[in-house]
Amino acid sequence: MSPDLTSLFSSVTLSLLPQNQGNIWLFDDSVLITGKLPDISYQPSVQFPKSHLMLSDGSNTSTVMAYLTVPQRHLGKDCVNCTPGIIHNKSVFRSVELRAMAAVSTLLYSGGQEVQVKGPIQISLPLAHTTNLRPSDTLPAWDFNTKTGAWENQGLGIVKMVGDHLVWTYIASHLGYWIAAPLPPPTVIWAMPAQWNSSPTTPTCS
Repeated sequence: MSPDLTSLFSSVTLSLLPQNQGNIWLFDDSVLITGKLPDISYQPSVQFPKSHLMLSDGSNTSTVMAYLTVPQRHLGKDCVNCTPGIIHNKSVFRSVELRAMAAVSTLLYSGGQEVQVKGPIQISLPLAHTTNLRPSDTLPAWDFNTKTGAWENQGLGIVKMVGDHLVWTYIASHLGYWIAAPLPPPTVIWAMPAQWNSSPTTPTCS
């Protein structure tokens, strides 16, 4: 069974291509997943230690399929690409509007079952040449929380120059849905106690 061929993330978050099968490279000590995007000289990539690839009984590495999906165009230009995010501090959630500058979804499947991989996982995503970012700048990382239905800040990624490309790099704790987006101005949209909870949500497209 492969992932549903529907766009990832909701229409109020990011417009992505249908899930795309990526290249998966199995080295002696690491696993590298790269994109298959045409006309792009620097492909997005995800890499992690091979020892973190835990397969179920009866499965082997030859059965693993990788899906790596990124947006159709560079992000961060307008609010077509805006998405709700959450910053939480002790007992309060603060909702913010994020302008994603890079995004990725990475999924692994083996024998029809999703393979869970825990970090450290290195994510490397190309940035638009028109960005004002420079090498050594930091850019916050956000992952999608299925309980709150929003993106939550998970620290900082670093901008690097690789050849003639600006690349956002981040060490993630898991695969799945990640975006790179700067912190917005400190304007509170809403706040509520941290024990607030909602039914599980997945990022789908209307």
